[in-house]
Amino acid sequence: MLMERTTAALSCYLKDRRTALIVLLVASLLLAFFRLTYQSIWCDEGSTIHYSMMSLSDLWASNDFTPIGYFLVEGSILKTFGISELTVRILSAISFGLSVPMIYLLTLKLTDSEHMAGLTALMLLVSPFVLFYAQDGRPYSIDLLLTLVELYLCLEIIRNNDRKDWYKYCLVSALTIYFNYLAILPIVCFFVYLLIAEYRENRFKNLLRCLLHWLLFIAIICVLCSPILYHAIFAVRTVTNMGVWASGLAALMDIFEAFFLTDYLMVIALAAAVVGAIKLFCMLKQKEFRCILFVQLSTLVILVLLSFKMRMVPRYALFCLPVFLISISGIIGYLEKYDIRKVSLITACAIVLVSAPFVYNYYTTETKADYRGLANEMSQVLEDGDCVIFLPDLDDLVIGPTRAYYDYTSHNVTYLGADNLQDIQTILGAHAYPHYYLIMSSEPKGHETEIAEVIDWIETESSGTLLYTGYCVYLYSLA
Repeated sequence: MLMERTTAALSCYLKDRRTALIVLLVASLLLAFFRLTYQSIWCDEGSTIHYSMMSLSDLWASNDFTPIGYFLVEGSILKTFGISELTVRILSAISFGLSVPMIYLLTLKLTDSEHMAGLTALMLLVSPFVLFYAQDGRPYSIDLLLTLVELYLCLEIIRNNDRKDWYKYCLVSALTIYFNYLAILPIVCFFVYLLIAEYRENRFKNLLRCLLHWLLFIAIICVLCSPILYHAIFAVRTVTNMGVWASGLAALMDIFEAFFLTDYLMVIALAAAVVGAIKLFCMLKQKEFRCILFVQLSTLVILVLLSFKMRMVPRYALFCLPVFLISISGIIGYLEKYDIRKVSLITACAIVLVSAPFVYNYYTTETKADYRGLANEMSQVLEDGDCVIFLPDLDDLVIGPTRAYYDYTSHNVTYLGADNLQDIQTILGAHAYPHYYLIMSSEPKGHETEIAEVIDWIETESSGTLLYTGYCVYLYSLA
């Protein structure tokens, strides 16, 4: 009886698409903002704060891998409302809140099945991997949202080939590039797909007309994002020694394991995605589903190939996740002869039960103590008259984020900068202060040699003591 009432209510919500969208929006925003300030600002978010607080001229001269468009938007928030966990992460949280209804709309447009759309949205909603970046002050959640909008417009173009849809696609694509250079890849893959589809259907009989048509929209995208492309091409970039990283198949396995949590779940999810994709091919107009598959999987393949030249961490591939979730939802297509409402409810319960322990662990385990922990330690050990040395010189990757937790005027402490070991030894040799402390960040590009030299000196020659270590910040007592 309870099952029947529950399935009836679920079916009612799913059939009323507006209600379903509202429910998904509210649920996703609740999860995104739940304990949003629980985790400390950490290393990557420190980088966000550092670049976002720059002036436009300094930002234009910077060389971070993330495009300056993201830092301009984030900077407008931080400069208006101040630095805090909330202000750093609010863009990501809102983007996640919109991504869940968006993937529902995308799946619904593709499959015309409220049940498949609901299950796809649920998988995204309770994905710990996605939730992590929904509460992280980096652009990955925004990339996911914009990619979902792009894919939706791709379907509109495939169905209608209307100029209005093309203009919308150009606008969204250009905007996406302002937040992520890698967003160029799915755009290229979409045009390659159109070229292949034109050959399959017409054997290039209308090739010249199609090429002129596509080149027009490619030109529009290039014009719209020309400033960011210019910056990407001509900015002087500092190559950081990242050591040894996973590449090729190992990088792909890292991505899948991040998507699906464990090795066992990864195997099950990938098998389900393959089986579900086969069913969707049989059920749907192949042209539309083939477009989504080609764009997303080709992008993922290119990312794996890029892993031989650059570090390819799983978060860079977050915007490739939708195709796997949509494919997995296709599994219920095999169960059409049963009560689809009950099948959907049972499947939804299974998804929630599998994800619940991981989601609970995320919300209750502090994993990014970095700057909050550093600030707490500074408050405890610093006294009036002490000296704090920053390496690199007054490093804003440390000072900026720490301002969210620590008032640098709370003690009569002198803050000095050093660029290398010799600078530190000169400051210590003056004996001008009763206690000396050293704060270092492992993140700043171009200073790896100096930091390694100082750490070696502390461990072998000085009487320095490590007081605090976070993900990327260190506090030492030197004397």
